[in-house]
Amino acid sequence: MLALFGEGRSRFLHVNLRLVQGPSVRRTLGVSIGLFGSYLAVVVWIKKQHT
Repeated sequence: MLALFGEGRSRFLHVNLRLVQGPSVRRTLGVSIGLFGSYLAVVVWIKKQHT
């Protein structure tokens, strides 16, 4: 899932990657890159869930 949001001078890029490890562990890696004017913000998170 790749989504790009743009509004005026603000840009926001959201990348959601799913990593599957083994039959019972699923990891979701998310990266959010926000560009607001002259400011750049990068957020990375990893969500681990058991199925």
